[in-house]
Amino acid sequence: MGQNAARNINSFLVCGLGNLGQYCVSVLKEFGAKVNAIEIENIQKWEIPDISDLVDKLVIGDCRQPKV
Repeated sequence: MGQNAARNINSFLVCGLGNLGQYCVSVLKEFGAKVNAIEIENIQKWEIPDISDLVDKLVIGDCRQPKV
C-alpha cells in the first residue's frame, strides 16, 4: 500500500458467488460491511434469492485476470 492509499477495513471483495461466496456475502452484510463481488458469469438463479441486492457492486469477469 502506498502512503496515500486509504484503507477501508469495513469493505470486502468476494471472488466467486457459488454457494460459499453467497454465504460469505450474506454473513458480511449482517455485520454491516460493504461487499463487492466478482463472478465469472452472469447468474440468473441464485442459491440465496436476494443476494444481488446485498452486493454493493458486482463485476462480471474472471478474477484471475489483472484487468478485472
